[in-house]
Amino acid sequence: YGSLPARCPTVLSLLRRLTANKPVVFSIAVVLVLGAVVPIASTFLQPTKLAEAQQGGPPGGGAGLVVRTVPAGVGPISSVLGYAGAVQSTQQVNVIARTSGIIQDVPVDVGSAVHRGDTLAVLDQGALPAQLLQAQAGVLSARAKLAQVEAGAKPEDVAAAEAQLQQAQIKLVSLQQGRPEDVRSALAALDSANAKLSALMKGATDDQRQAAQSAVDSDSASVDAAQAGLDNFTGSSASDLQAAQSAVDSDKAALSAAQAGLDNLRGSNASDLQAAQSAAGTTAADTQSLQSNVNADQALVNAAQAAIDQANGPPDAQIQAARALVVAAQAALDSANSTKTALDNPTKPATNAQGGGTGACAVNAGGSTLNNAQCNAAKDAAESALASANQQLTSAQAQLTQLRNGGPPATQAQLLGNLVSAQEKIKTDQARLAAEKGTINSQQTSAQTTLTTAQEKLKADQAKLDSLTNGTFQSQQAAAQSTLISAQQRLKADQAKLDAVVNGTQAAQLAQLQSTLEAAQQKLVSDQAKLDVLNSGPTDDDVRQARATIAQAQQALTKARQPGGDADLAQQQAAVDQAVANVQSKQDAYTDADLQAAVAGVAQAEAAVALAQANLDQTTVIAPFDGVIASKALTAGAFATPSTPIMTLASAGVEVHVTVEEARLAQVRSGLDVTLSVPAYPDQTYPAKVVNVAPAGDARAHTFDAKIVPTSQDQRLLPGMFAQVQVVAAQKPDAILVPREAVVQQGTSSVVFVNDNGKASQRQVQTGMSDATSIEVVSGIAPGEQVVVVGQNGLRNGAPIQVVNQNPAGQGQGGQGGGRQPGGQGGQGQGG
Repeated sequence: YGSLPARCPTVLSLLRRLTANKPVVFSIAVVLVLGAVVPIASTFLQPTKLAEAQQGGPPGGGAGLVVRTVPAGVGPISSVLGYAGAVQSTQQVNVIARTSGIIQDVPVDVGSAVHRGDTLAVLDQGALPAQLLQAQAGVLSARAKLAQVEAGAKPEDVAAAEAQLQQAQIKLVSLQQGRPEDVRSALAALDSANAKLSALMKGATDDQRQAAQSAVDSDSASVDAAQAGLDNFTGSSASDLQAAQSAVDSDKAALSAAQAGLDNLRGSNASDLQAAQSAAGTTAADTQSLQSNVNADQALVNAAQAAIDQANGPPDAQIQAARALVVAAQAALDSANSTKTALDNPTKPATNAQGGGTGACAVNAGGSTLNNAQCNAAKDAAESALASANQQLTSAQAQLTQLRNGGPPATQAQLLGNLVSAQEKIKTDQARLAAEKGTINSQQTSAQTTLTTAQEKLKADQAKLDSLTNGTFQSQQAAAQSTLISAQQRLKADQAKLDAVVNGTQAAQLAQLQSTLEAAQQKLVSDQAKLDVLNSGPTDDDVRQARATIAQAQQALTKARQPGGDADLAQQQAAVDQAVANVQSKQDAYTDADLQAAVAGVAQAEAAVALAQANLDQTTVIAPFDGVIASKALTAGAFATPSTPIMTLASAGVEVHVTVEEARLAQVRSGLDVTLSVPAYPDQTYPAKVVNVAPAGDARAHTFDAKIVPTSQDQRLLPGMFAQVQVVAAQKPDAILVPREAVVQQGTSSVVFVNDNGKASQRQVQTGMSDATSIEVVSGIAPGEQVVVVGQNGLRNGAPIQVVNQNPAGQGQGGQGGGRQPGGQGGQGQGG
């Protein structure tokens, strides 16, 4: 605007105000203003030029319209578009809480600079921390269950189940098969009972009957002799003494003869031998019964000793099971100790960490427990678990020690008591057996003495027996036996008489005779009863009793071979089957379904933790981006909801939005460099860049929003400031330039008047870019041609003109003096 005369201050000030205070496009404003100013300037210039012409004008002047010209120059030009807009933050949001609650703390204030993630407000958390701890404990429990399922069966459980199975199988075998010693004892008892029944059913032999009859006959003779001696007793005298002595001597001789005769028949006393054998048979049965008792007692001793041996040396499976229980109890104790230690010594979080540590006894950065009630409950549970683990370990160790030492003291005492009882019983039965054997030996000795005496008498009487009888050998033996017995009885009676005569009175002798008679009578009755038994055979009661004994022995044998009954066997077999199933279940403790359920349990527990953590996180309001607190609506103690803003957060970066006309979209594009300026700092410009242009515009105004961001954020640019934007739409370094006033619009055409030897030559031109002072001429004129810049509005093509330049020797607006002098190019906007 410096080319206008100084007399136009009003126009200049108007232009400055328009370009400085109104957000309009500069190019449009300049065109409008120049259109109004040029005619006004012409009115001011015409008098001056006319006065100059009237005063003589410049050299070489002729008749014509007075004009002023400048040469068309070559230089750079830019198309600068001007826009205006408000400075605003790149981001600005109303900060709200994600959940409802009472605000406990607002650690920021208006103007506070914050970074993304900083805490802006904290709401009351209530029971949310406890819910998170509970969910975390659920995760630990679910993971432990999953680890247990993945680990499979516990060795100690399998070993214990196998030990139970082994015990059940041993008991089943013991019910199915008895001990060998018990079976042998029962077989011996059955054989003895069968032998007794067989002997009873066979009855007595002829020899036994003959011997019994001979004994009865001898007893009768003895009774008669004793009765005769008693009847004939009249007292004792010398003749009586001599007679008694003679009788005794005679009896002795007779006894010797009878024994000799019997010996001659069979070499021994057959009847005495038979009687001894019969007695021995009876005694042998008793001895066998006692021996069976001793054998049974020995079996009990062996069983008791075996039980003690088994207790002192338990099976390896039981030892392994007991050891496994000790290991498991130790592991449980270690886990309980670890849990208690973790509760007693919680880890403190970092000083700048949000919230506190984790666990039932979690503490904050200052070392204070977050939840004392929960911590105390967890510690009580840990103490209880520790005590239980100690008790289990002590019990398992005691069980292992007892197993190694033969079982509990009560069991050892019971086993030792059984052994001592069995030993005492076998001692008692052995003593009875020894006594029975001693009695047998004594009886055998007495019988041997009697046999010897009878044999001597039998030999003496044998000769007489041979002459008196012609019977059979058996009858001869019976007769000899009878003679022998009679001789023995007579000797006994006569000896008694002799003793009475020698040693006693008559009363004593009489008593002796009566005693001899009674003894003879008793022996007769006894032998007669034996004879009757032999003659009559066994009674039905004897047979029934013998058969009952056999039945009892058979039952005892069956019981010994199979101690358990059908019900016992079925029950124990069921116990074995259950033990087998238990072992199988322990070996295959978990199925695929159990594993899937455990995995799902962990996922569910982790989801619960995530939900609890999310609920807890929602009580803390954080900054979504770096910025400054622009305003604050709520403070501590207020109730916040998701629909109530707590504060406004604005980003530190700013941007400017301007409205671009549809016709300028090709010139204002994304990535284009622009310049910003604000009234607060008029001498300062800020480089910026067009970030984007809205893809959709205002359908009525045909404008589009363009976002412009400073290249470097400057803290002096504050939201709410008014900003001017200069956009360099295009530029050319060597364009043909003419002053803006040289171009005249004639209809739709742009024309320029050129001084052609004192005549106005109208040129139709094609214009290009323009700025505040110059317009690019694309075609129609050449550089250096003098174009009319004053007086051109009244010119016509070919009209004579008179060029009057204000400073012929100096640099004008368009260049040096008139004409096409080569040195006449002037700078754009360079005036004298």
